[in-house]
Amino acid sequence: MELVVKSVSPETLKTATLVVAVGEGRKLGVAARQVDELSGGAISANRRRAAQEFSAAREQRINLSRNTVTNTRSLHMTVLSDVSRIAARKQSIISSKSSVDATQAGYEVGTRNVVDVLNAQNTLFRAERDYANSRYDYILNLMRLNENAGLLSPADILKLDAFLVPPTSPSAKSVIGSP
Repeated sequence: MELVVKSVSPETLKTATLVVAVGEGRKLGVAARQVDELSGGAISANRRRAAQEFSAAREQRINLSRNTVTNTRSLHMTVLSDVSRIAARKQSIISSKSSVDATQAGYEVGTRNVVDVLNAQNTLFRAERDYANSRYDYILNLMRLNENAGLLSPADILKLDAFLVPPTSPSAKSVIGSP
């Protein structure tokens, strides 16, 4: 509690601080009760406010901890799902390449037309794009998981940089399939 004595000029403003033992536990001591009564309940109000702020801070910490655990579990499941999705997308590329080869062979013998070949190639390109997107999602989710778990380090970023390979630009030969 702070008592202020005001005078006419600011230079003579006096401030005094009164220190009173509050008491043990949650009860005010005799002297503190008297000062509290004289101050209109300021000590009790400050104690209640401090207790409420403490409770609010504790609840925020608990909530943050729960959210972190939930987010980490969710990211773990997402990473596991991404691994399966990458395997499926890779298999889709193999299947699409087979389809392009079969359609190309059909075109060469006259049972398929050029539109069928282009559709098969479009499916292959779509499969390759989906595979690349799945790998990208996996990398991002793995980095987020490591971040949430507190395991992300600069070495992880360097390892990721070494892992990345620049894509090759398509040429006319790779698109048309010419020898």
